[in-house]
Amino acid sequence: MEERPRPLRLGVIGAGWFASRRHCPDVADHPEAELVALAGKTGRALVVAQNPPYWSHCRYLRDRLRRGDLGEIEGVSINWVGNALGVLGLEPLPDSLPGVVKPTLFRGDAAQNGGGFLVDGGSHLLCELLWCTGLRVAEVSAHMDNPDWDLRVALALTLENGALATLSNTADSAVRDKRHHSLYYGSSGTAVTRGFPFEVTVDAAGQSERVDEAELPPPPTPVDNLVDCAQGRGVPELDGETAVHIVEILDAAYRAARSGHKVKL
Repeated sequence: MEERPRPLRLGVIGAGWFASRRHCPDVADHPEAELVALAGKTGRALVVAQNPPYWSHCRYLRDRLRRGDLGEIEGVSINWVGNALGVLGLEPLPDSLPGVVKPTLFRGDAAQNGGGFLVDGGSHLLCELLWCTGLRVAEVSAHMDNPDWDLRVALALTLENGALATLSNTADSAVRDKRHHSLYYGSSGTAVTRGFPFEVTVDAAGQSERVDEAELPPPPTPVDNLVDCAQGRGVPELDGETAVHIVEILDAAYRAARSGHKVKL
C-alpha cells in the first residue's frame, strides 16, 4: 500500500471570526494540509488573505489589464456601500452568522483596530486597486466623517504613473446588501465591475464584452495558494511588499484626514 504523504503543517496569524468561517475550515478540508498553530518562521511562504486575488472577477480584470486591453490606466473609481454596524459593535449581531466563533468587536475600538472601517473593508478596496493595476500610490488625500474612527471615507489617490484614483467606503448604509462598483479608465478602453454577485464589462477595441462571476473559472482560496507555495508549485498571489504598501496607504489616509493636507508616500 502506498504511504500517504505527510500533510503540511500550517499556522494562521490573526485567527478571528473570518478565519474561523473560511480559512481554518479550508485548511481542515484540504487533503494536503493540517492546522497545527498561530506561528511564522523565516523563509516560509507568506500568503496575505485579502479578497481580490481570490475573487474570479478581479483575476479576470487583472488579466485584461496585463494584456494591455485598456492601455495605460488614466483614472480609477472604486466604491463600496454596505452595512457593517454589527461587526463594529453598533448593533447586535445575528445568531445565524457562519463560523465557529462570532466576530470579536475589536473593530469598535479605534485603539485596537488602528482606525475605523477603512482599516477593515477599505483595505480590500486598496488591494483591488494595487493588485489589478500593478501600480503603487504616490500621494493620498482623505475626507472622513471621523478621522479617529470612521464609518464613511472618501480618498483621492495619485498613482505612480500620474493617474488619479478615488475610493469611497460607507459602512452605515440603510441598504443591507453590499454594493460594490469599480471603474477603470484606460487610454484605449474602459472596464466596469459591479457586485454582488460580480460582473465585469470591458469596452475596448470597438467591442463590449460582459462576463458574470459564474462564467469565470473558480479562483483558488488562500489555503490553496498557501499549500501550493509550500509544495513548491506556486507563489503568493499577494506579495508581502504590496501588503505592506496597503498599510502605508491606510496610515497616510488617517494622517491626511486629521491634518487636512495631502500625504506623500
